[in-house]
Amino acid sequence: MSKYIYINSFSKVTPNNQNVGVVFLENIRDFECKFTTNPLQFKVYNNSEKTLTWNVSVDNNVISDSNAKTLTDKAFSRTYVNALTDLGSVVEFFPPRGVTIGAQV
Repeated sequence: MSKYIYINSFSKVTPNNQNVGVVFLENIRDFECKFTTNPLQFKVYNNSEKTLTWNVSVDNNVISDSNAKTLTDKAFSRTYVNALTDLGSVVEFFPPRGVTIGAQV
C-alpha cells in the first residue's frame, strides 16, 4: 500500500488548516528545516534527487528561529515514524505553533 504525508500550513490547533503539499513516503531520503537563507525553507529530499521545498515563516513572538528549526525537524521526524507504522495510507504533518509553512516552491 502506498503511504503519503500531507504537509499542513499551520499547527494542529489552528482551525481552517490547509494542505500545502503531499510527500510519497517511500521516496523520502532526508529532510531538514533550513534557516540559513532568506526566505526560511523546509525541504524534503527524495530518491529521485528532486527536492520538495516550502517557504516557512516564523512568528518570533511565539518561537525563536532556532527553536522553530529544532521543533519542526522533530515534528516531521515523529510524523515520518508514525507513517511507517500507521496502518492508514495518509499521515498528516503539522508544524509547531508559531511556524507557518507556505506554498511549495
